[in-house]
Amino acid sequence: MGLKVWVPGNCFPPNLVSTGLLLKVALEKARGIVVEAGTGVGSLALPLCAFNEVEVVGTDLDLKCLRAARKNALENSVYALFNPVACEYLTAIRSNCADLALTNPPYLPLDPERPEDISICGGKKLETYARMIKECIRVARHGTLILFTASSLTNIKFENAKELARRFAGLDSIYVYEIQKE
Repeated sequence: MGLKVWVPGNCFPPNLVSTGLLLKVALEKARGIVVEAGTGVGSLALPLCAFNEVEVVGTDLDLKCLRAARKNALENSVYALFNPVACEYLTAIRSNCADLALTNPPYLPLDPERPEDISICGGKKLETYARMIKECIRVARHGTLILFTASSLTNIKFENAKELARRFAGLDSIYVYEIQKE
């Protein structure tokens, strides 16, 4: 999309499968204050800032990736709209504050074996995956949307989740779901 994104080692690089699919949907729906759980290097947040001119609060636990997101925001002239926050999940973000909450969580039901696995392996019982989505629901304002990705290998379903997009990824299919917070 014309943006420059620096990705240091062990940070999840943007991909056309899950990141690209979620970004396509998010660009149609983003307005107001957007909160992203697991922003990494800003692959979702920065295009939302640049093209939708929305303010994005991006959280991540990995300081190296969050520093890269900050650098990427500066490089792409969207630093005034991007707010990086170091925290686990969305624990530093207050409840009911976002006009849209989104995450591209680690959706494979595997325990991470190496640091770089954390971005795709959500634990055998998908505890990381479930927690990231629940935190997105917590921070979303009533009546607003939560967007998240899943794989056909993800065995957790969320009530009232509506499939918005799907893409075949070789060994599985990737989905983007939407929940409207009641």
